[in-house]
Amino acid sequence: MAVLLVGTALRAQAPAQTVEWEVSAEDCGEGVYELLFTGEIGEGWHIYDLSSEYSATTLEYYFMVGYSLQGEPYELTESHDDGEGNLVFEDKAVFGQKIVLEGTGAEISGCVTWQACRDGMCTAPQDWEFEITAGKPEKAAKAKDKGDGRGDTYIKGTSMVGTSDDKSGEPLFALILEAILWGFAMLLTPCVFPMVPMTISFFMKGSSSPAAGRFKAFMYGLFIVLLYTVPICVIICLTLIIGGGSVTADIFNWLATHWIPNLLFFVIFMVFAASFFGAFEITMPSSIVNKA
Repeated sequence: MAVLLVGTALRAQAPAQTVEWEVSAEDCGEGVYELLFTGEIGEGWHIYDLSSEYSATTLEYYFMVGYSLQGEPYELTESHDDGEGNLVFEDKAVFGQKIVLEGTGAEISGCVTWQACRDGMCTAPQDWEFEITAGKPEKAAKAKDKGDGRGDTYIKGTSMVGTSDDKSGEPLFALILEAILWGFAMLLTPCVFPMVPMTISFFMKGSSSPAAGRFKAFMYGLFIVLLYTVPICVIICLTLIIGGGSVTADIFNWLATHWIPNLLFFVIFMVFAASFFGAFEITMPSSIVNKA
């Protein structure tokens, strides 16, 4: 659970952009244009190629009106093996995509998505949105204002034409409801479901009245939530203030992926498991028990 929360906290952070992108359009004649995406990669970072099985760099186009794609995107800079079988770019990456105008011109907009890594740590996927014109896009602009368009997303270098399944446009209430439903689904897991009758029995039979039982159950749930959220929030705030978003991401990435914290979590859980099975009893100091 702790590792899962750490990973979620890492994704919630937005580190500084690791790649500075530029896009240009070159006229190839006969209504064909070549889009060039040039990325200046930050020192020490690398990004993955268009066909990587790990985290491919992708190109997405919005409102494809007035033009169509000619073939798939391609790489104009040479990638190299990172030693683990992945093809990556360092310092600079240039990708190309040819388009064919369907009229006098087009307004082209979209998004480049990539993941950057260094020293065994990776950022969350980062996005850079772009807009550029090819030819005379006045007619395309009028069509776009009418909402006539479709999306085209490249995944691992191959095209998938259709509407996007991105949930960023969903109402906040729908996302909250989905999170609640997934929370109820977690009750069916082997490590949680057996605890339900035990906790219900404890609060119902160990309290002097139903109201006292409900109060104890409420406080029990509240402090579980606080235990998992407050320390993480404090760590996030401190690291943001001291080192910024990239430092926060690096720290949580280290906690979630490095062998030292994972080994520590494993040992702690194994000690508690041995105690539950009766190998020994973990008791709090009598002074704390008396105060409680």
